[in-house]
Amino acid sequence: MKMIIKKIWIISAAGIILSNTATYANIAKAEENKTKSVTDYSIEDMEKIVEQEIRVQDISLTFNNATLVEEALMLEEEADQELAVREAKVRELEKKEEIVLANVNYYLNVRSKPDENSKILGKLYKNGVGTILKEKNGWYKITSGSVTGYVKGDYVLTGEKARKKADEVGKRLAIVTTTTLKLREKAKADAVILTLVGEGEVLSVKKESEKWIKVKTDDHTGYVSADYVNVYTENEEAESIEEEQARLQREEEERRAEQERQEALANQQAAQNQTTGRRPSSNGATSSGTASSGSTSTNSSNTTSNSSGTTATGNKSLGQKIANYATQFRGNPYVYGGTSLTNGADCSGFVLSVYRKFGISLPRTSGAQASAGRRVASISQAQPGDLIAYSGHIGIYIGNGKLVHASSPRTGIIISNVNYRPIKAIRRIV
Repeated sequence: MKMIIKKIWIISAAGIILSNTATYANIAKAEENKTKSVTDYSIEDMEKIVEQEIRVQDISLTFNNATLVEEALMLEEEADQELAVREAKVRELEKKEEIVLANVNYYLNVRSKPDENSKILGKLYKNGVGTILKEKNGWYKITSGSVTGYVKGDYVLTGEKARKKADEVGKRLAIVTTTTLKLREKAKADAVILTLVGEGEVLSVKKESEKWIKVKTDDHTGYVSADYVNVYTENEEAESIEEEQARLQREEEERRAEQERQEALANQQAAQNQTTGRRPSSNGATSSGTASSGSTSTNSSNTTSNSSGTTATGNKSLGQKIANYATQFRGNPYVYGGTSLTNGADCSGFVLSVYRKFGISLPRTSGAQASAGRRVASISQAQPGDLIAYSGHIGIYIGNGKLVHASSPRTGIIISNVNYRPIKAIRRIV
């Protein structure tokens, strides 16, 4: 199509130059004749002047049409260039890098040097994957997550074995590459539409075929056209020592909070039993019950907050630091499957990398991140640093009803109103 348009334009331009060379003189003469009175010409002269005017208009129109064709060609070339960039990104994602896979029962230490006595920088857990940078004396220097260091070759798989195992144990995901994608009940173009999925959203893949991909969203399981998603495998990455310590501390806090919640529920039940008269009537028991009632009143108040899912205040200072750090990447690109805050990340990759900066390890997908941490009951109780989760999407709350998020390939990392789409969950990580 492009070549045909170019040929037509060249022929048209050539026609203007070759067939109208003599006409330019007539144009000039026609312009000169305009200064004379109409009565100075015969009818034949007037007919010639009119003919010349028509030729001038035809030439002008031809030039204008040629300009429009040239502009169309330029737009087509720009579209081709954009498509080439997108295809290059897809090829980059699909490129098979040399990897290692931790072939251990629990975890493999990642060390600062190719030496078993060197400092431990992080841990690559069972079936975790890292990219090989180089090999030295039976050790592999790898990069995985935020960790770059050495693992001993005796405890990893490499080459085709590593790739095959990685595909078996990894999570199969699909990222939406069109503005709005229809999720259908069946693998048919005329099947019932269950919901619409936005560009950049990451979906869990259940089954694949050449034309249709069976996927799962937060609310539905259905089929999407394979033409409008890119499917890839996600594997576990290494965890740094700092990330491990932060995770263990967070898990301990959650354990204590759950223990306190259970104790509060027990106290609340005891208070209800007391109110309904289901307790001994002896003076000793009454005295004990009265003291218990006072204690229960306080705990019952705490229980109201916990039973609604609202958590403790959390670390406001750290949350604000996280929010401030995240906003500085506004304007950077969205890249599906990416985790780079400068060169491009998708929504969950953006959240993952922001929190990683503060030594906090989060799951890779938006769905898993939406279950991390502790629930916040409403946006009125949200604090900077909280995660705002939507269907297939997630971002970081920065306060004043705003969030920063890697929105889509078209918009990149932006700041939006939190209610720009229905909120599925609010999670407090710190």
